[in-house]
Amino acid sequence: MLMQILSRAFIVLDYQLNKDYIGEFLCINQSKPELNCEGHCYLQKNLKKAEQSENKSTQQTLKIDFPLSLPVNFTCSFSQVTPIQTFIFRYLVGHPVRYLAAIFHPPSYS
Repeated sequence: MLMQILSRAFIVLDYQLNKDYIGEFLCINQSKPELNCEGHCYLQKNLKKAEQSENKSTQQTLKIDFPLSLPVNFTCSFSQVTPIQTFIFRYLVGHPVRYLAAIFHPPSYS
């Protein structure tokens, strides 16, 4: 990613440093001075070429194949669980309520 950004910056920097030479010798529109191209065509051509090479390298690096499903053989057997002892819970009416009310109450503010 950093190389992609730096390559574009290098192309623009190279154009700015050699603008006179590019405009005089490498410009495609030398025969059309009314366009005032000054080598912008050369700059655009190089930027487009860099973008195409970036897209090509990006497409190559993104080609990763993942299998949609993996063959998995999973077997599990469950045995019947029988309780050893049954518990009987008895509820005494009234006793737990009075006991809990005496212990758990909202805090008092002074």
